[in-house]
Amino acid sequence: MRDKKELQLSVFDDKILTERFKRLQYEDYCTLQDIFEKFIFSMPADFWVKIIGEFSTVIKKCDEIDYQNDETAYAYAICHFLDRYHRFQLMLSDLLCKGYLNYYKNRSYDVLDIGTGPSQTLFALSDYFAELNEIEGKDSFGFNPEYVERSVGFRQFLHHFVEFAMMKHKQYRVPFHFAKSFDAFNIPFNELVRSWYKDSRFINIKSRYDVVV
Repeated sequence: MRDKKELQLSVFDDKILTERFKRLQYEDYCTLQDIFEKFIFSMPADFWVKIIGEFSTVIKKCDEIDYQNDETAYAYAICHFLDRYHRFQLMLSDLLCKGYLNYYKNRSYDVLDIGTGPSQTLFALSDYFAELNEIEGKDSFGFNPEYVERSVGFRQFLHHFVEFAMMKHKQYRVPFHFAKSFDAFNIPFNELVRSWYKDSRFINIKSRYDVVV
C-alpha cells in the first residue's frame, strides 16, 4: 500500500492555497445562506404561520417527533440547517488537513447519509468536492450521494430546496428524488451490482460506500 503522504494533495502543503480553500468555504457558506433565506421567505403566509407554530416543538422535543409534516421539517431546517452545514465545513477542513477524503484523483466518492434530515452533510460535501476541483483547476474529484430518510417532511424539503437552488443557478449534488430508501436496515451492503468487461471477461463489482454518515 502506498504511503498516505503520496496520496495527499500537495497543494494543501502550501499555506496560501490552504487559505484559498477556507475562502472558498466562506463564499460557499454565503451562497447557501442567501439561497436558503430566499427559499424560506418565498413560502406563502399561511404556511409560515404553520412553521412558526412548530418552533417550540422542534426546540423542546426534537428527539420525540417524527418530522412527517412539512412545517415541522421546515422549522427544524430554519433552526439548524446553516449552523450544521458550517459544522460539517469545519469537520471536512480537519479531514482534508489530515489527508482524508482527497486520497484519489480522477475518481468519484460514493457517500451515503443515513438519517439525513435537511441534509446539511450532503450540501457541505457537494461544495467540498467542488472546492477541491476549483483548486485543482479541473474535475479531479466526483461525488455520488445517496441518503436514507424516513421523514416525508425532510424529503419534501430537499426536493424543493435543491430544485429552488438550481433555479438560482447553483447546482448542488444532492439528490432530490425522495431518497434511496426509507429504512437504513433494508440497505444491502456489498451487493454485486454491476459488471465491467475487462481482459475478455466480466468482473462483478461490489457496491460499497467510501463514506457513511
